[in-house]
Amino acid sequence: MNSYTVNRAEFDADTLNIEVSYSGGCKHEFCLIAWSYFLESNPVQANLLLSHNANEDYYEAWVTSKLSIDMTPLKQEYYNQYGTVSDSIIVRILISSGEELNLIYKF
Repeated sequence: MNSYTVNRAEFDADTLNIEVSYSGGCKHEFCLIAWSYFLESNPVQANLLLSHNANEDYYEAWVTSKLSIDMTPLKQEYYNQYGTVSDSIIVRILISSGEELNLIYKF
């Protein structure tokens, strides 16, 4: 995973909006990956990883991008496991620095 920084992250309904900055120019790909969800707590927690692939882009520009990620699949999996349509999840997002972002996803 290539490095990046997160400037801002927030939910807008079922969309996770993340502003990231990284070194490079073009060809960068970001992917939000869920694993070992859900952690039994109140509220339930979900572990996610925001992965960054620079695709060997060696440009030295400092780029800021906005990512919009549809969280409906996570909500649907929550519904499949718990049968609840309206609730909240603590979303724990591991980022490239090894730090973790903690956000509340309400639906």
